[in-house]
Amino acid sequence: LWLRARIVPVVRAVERIAEGDVETPLPRLQGGLGGRLVDAVAAVARTLAETHDAATTDRLTGIANRPAILAALFSEVERAARYDRPLAVAFVDIDLFKAVNDTYGHEVGDVVLRGVAATIRANLRAADTVGRYGGEEFMVILPETDVDAAAAFAEKLRQLILGATFAIGGNGAVSVTVSIGVATGVGRTLRVEALVRDADAAMYSAKALGRNQVYLFEEPDEDARVPRAP
Repeated sequence: LWLRARIVPVVRAVERIAEGDVETPLPRLQGGLGGRLVDAVAAVARTLAETHDAATTDRLTGIANRPAILAALFSEVERAARYDRPLAVAFVDIDLFKAVNDTYGHEVGDVVLRGVAATIRANLRAADTVGRYGGEEFMVILPETDVDAAAAFAEKLRQLILGATFAIGGNGAVSVTVSIGVATGVGRTLRVEALVRDADAAMYSAKALGRNQVYLFEEPDEDARVPRAP
């Protein structure tokens, strides 16, 4: 009875940790083998949490890295398809980022990347997710968001970044603009590959049209008088 009262709660906590819940609270056992066991399990849980963070978090910006944001997109597409709900994806790319690095140096470029990532993250809803998709490119996943709401969010984000300044040491500061491409869909029509491709294409269209703007993806109209380029 004594063993069961002290050890069984620890075993149950270990089982939850093994299932991925590394924040499971551990029972408080002071001294003896029970205390040593709890300390060891707590150390293992901390190591697992640190390993998970290292594998899923972009070290520079502190947001999700590319594999993690793509995994999140797969999950959201599956959920939207199951419940026939809308989903939007936005690609945010910093305009002329190479010029920032060439002019001010890569340390300032890192400051800009962290600042843009922080601005995006600070303006997301609880259900939204942002990740660093490429060098200066971010992916934002917007569940339960139709095309109008996604466009409004992207434009708000563009203006926020346009108005932001990022300190670069001393009294200096730098500002940047972003081009944003948006792709949306509903329910079972959603495909991960198509969302990524279309949002990326829309983002490049925004850049081609002069940068510092939002572009919504739409399927080419074959009957239009002036057909769109691929």
